[in-house]
Amino acid sequence: MPIYVPDELVLQPINAGDQVAFITKFNNTQAAFALFAEQCALMVKSIEGAFDDAIQEAQGAAQQSGESAQASSQSAAEAERYKNEAQQIAIGNVAITDLRPGALTEPGDYVSVDDEGELAKRNLAVDVNTQLTSGEQSASLSRSDVASGVATDTLDLAERQVFRVDASTPRTLDLVGSPGADRAIVVIVHVSGQEAVTWPDSIVWDEGLAPALDSEFTRVALIWDGVEWSGNGRARV
Repeated sequence: MPIYVPDELVLQPINAGDQVAFITKFNNTQAAFALFAEQCALMVKSIEGAFDDAIQEAQGAAQQSGESAQASSQSAAEAERYKNEAQQIAIGNVAITDLRPGALTEPGDYVSVDDEGELAKRNLAVDVNTQLTSGEQSASLSRSDVASGVATDTLDLAERQVFRVDASTPRTLDLVGSPGADRAIVVIVHVSGQEAVTWPDSIVWDEGLAPALDSEFTRVALIWDGVEWSGNGRARV
């Protein structure tokens, strides 16, 4: 509401000795005061109305602010509820909402949890290898999963367990990647040709000597039992 402003109060001067003019001007002055008083009352009323409008506006803003705060509180409570529900679906102690794997840099990397239930990065190949080589675990391989390949001098047991060696020329063989103590492995060496083959000195031969090679091929079985290497061979006749 706009504030009412009264008109300017104009008083007429009254000169002594002029009785008629005195009475007229006095009456006019009284009327002017009365009119000014009425206008002042209107001004006071308009000020009261302006204050009432300001109070109502402030109350409306406060109510709107309260409603917004209530809505925000409800939204926060709803978000918390959804989070709590999501945390019921977890891996270990890690909620699905907290799974942030970061950089899975190597092939086979995946997100898992450690023994404490905390987020951790693991690798499938490492896990499988650990299970296959751990003395406390057992694992099996499906058929035809033992690798076989050609070798010349180095028999790398980390790559395969079956080797094909061409002995049409002399060969000196070396075993690389042998398992440690309390582990076992069987190695098959298929030798074709009859040229001299020098075997590692660590092999204890069942017959006391390395097998004689046949013109067609000779199959040699080497066994590591966790203590020593032993071997025997059979020629194709």
